Amino acid sequence: SAICVPLILVFVVIIMVVGDVNVEFGAESFTVNASFSETLTIRYDEVDSVEYREKADIGQREMGFGSPRLSTGVFQNKEFGRYTLYAYTGADSHIIMENNGKHLVISGKTVEETQALYENLLERMGK
Repeated sequence: SAICVPLILVFVVIIMVVGDVNVEFGAESFTVNASFSETLTIRYDEVDSVEYREKADIGQREMGFGSPRLSTGVFQNKEFGRYTLYAYTGADSHIIMENNGKHLVISGKTVEETQALYENLLERMGK
């Protein structure tokens, strides 16, 4: 146990401070890859609405991954009900999308990165 406990502690510390949310834009769809979470691909023509918002209420996690760096998985709040979140913990801005009555919320590391993702998404959607 003198070897296992320190190794487990190092592993836990690494998990708590690493990870990223990456959005890859393709010709017809975009893919959200987040560390420790499922990859999600959505076609641009399936997005019913998209909005940039500062200080969004993310609500409570029902299922997924949470660390001081990332918050991902299924969340619940009053506005969206159950929805999917791929964001940096404590993000100051978010992109909120609706697709067939389901919500997806994503963020970049910074406000500027989130704004750039939003503008790129709007451009690819032709809006």
